[in-house]
Amino acid sequence: MKYNQAEINGFGSRERTAVRAKKGEKCMAEASKQNESEKGRMASFFYYVTKFAAVSKASYRKSVVLACIGVLCSMVPYFVMGTMVKQLLKGERNYNVFLLEGGCMAVFIVLGILFHTCSTNLSHKTTFALIAGIRTELCEKLARLPLGTVRETPSGALKNIMVERTDAIETTLAHVVPEFTANLLAPLLMFLYLCRIDWRMALLSLATLPLTLLCLMAMFRDYERPFRRTQETTKALNDTAVEYIGGIEVIKAFGKAESSYARFAHAAEENANSFTDWMQASIVPFSLSMTIAPATLIAVLPIGAVFVMQGTLAFHDYVMILILASGLITPLI
Repeated sequence: MKYNQAEINGFGSRERTAVRAKKGEKCMAEASKQNESEKGRMASFFYYVTKFAAVSKASYRKSVVLACIGVLCSMVPYFVMGTMVKQLLKGERNYNVFLLEGGCMAVFIVLGILFHTCSTNLSHKTTFALIAGIRTELCEKLARLPLGTVRETPSGALKNIMVERTDAIETTLAHVVPEFTANLLAPLLMFLYLCRIDWRMALLSLATLPLTLLCLMAMFRDYERPFRRTQETTKALNDTAVEYIGGIEVIKAFGKAESSYARFAHAAEENANSFTDWMQASIVPFSLSMTIAPATLIAVLPIGAVFVMQGTLAFHDYVMILILASGLITPLI
């Protein structure tokens, strides 16, 4: 059976199309498998962290309670300051009254620092004990692994898991859990108190929030790519550093010091570039958000003055609102 040239070309193009389709399906399957394995690792990581943290749940609760008490103590000076301003506007000139109120402010500032210190100390002790337990479990797990798996895994990868990745939970458990939870309490209570004085001014104190959120959204846009790059370069640097330091005697004996050091220097440079590139891309929206967020007086000061002139807002309440709104995002004291 004979085929003309067009039919032969058609057969070839169909075969090439089929090959490309198979390659595409294979790549998609590999990508899907990689994503599933990554999700599985993350789920396993959070499962074990939650498992270990559950043992110390009572300690973390105490830490959060102490942090909340510290935040409440640090809020008292704002209200005392507002009371002092009201008394001055009403004509109070007794020095002893203001001295007593100033001493009260100092006492609550010190109490806020003490409760914050106790909270941080408790959360750090609990977290370090947790990290010690995780590393003990990792060592026991390493002893149960097949010898072939251990030999195939670079020593830098093992060091990265047992040191860097385990240390990474310290920030979350020792700082974020007590401090972030407690620091949400202060602006919430201040906002509620502002609503009690004048709900219009309370809403005006949040005027900078939409612009701040837009800046933060711009900063976190497409963050997965640079974040993945920093993880990969950090892992490569750890692997290279451990292998270079561990085999330095053999490297020098065979005269491979220059090439091995060049590999280590390249890994270090790539790791540094991954962070600097990410920071350079996000520094502008981050700086804008940190500048815009505390500028609550942009709307509160002029519009509040208009309300005072119209007689719909008392002057002493206006001064109190200015004090509280100034410390709504960043503390004054």
